[in-house]
Amino acid sequence: MSDFTCQSFSCSSRKCCAMVSSHRYEWPEVVGLDGLRAKQIIISENPEVTVDFIRPGQGYFMDFCCNRVRIKIDGHGKVASTPMIG
Repeated sequence: MSDFTCQSFSCSSRKCCAMVSSHRYEWPEVVGLDGLRAKQIIISENPEVTVDFIRPGQGYFMDFCCNRVRIKIDGHGKVASTPMIG
């Protein structure tokens, strides 16, 4: 069980989250990197987020959280698409 609590701050967009927290909300430069390295970069640039990995074929809830970043990784553990707050 996780201690994570979703915070949306009444936002429904990534830009709104960035305005509330004054941190980045997307990381296109980590696409292709190892997932763990990408997680380090994201947390160093936005320490308010929790980072989750989404593996190929894995399901997940579509709730929107300003304090969460999902990293979609491929079968080799590389970042497959731009990680974003959400």
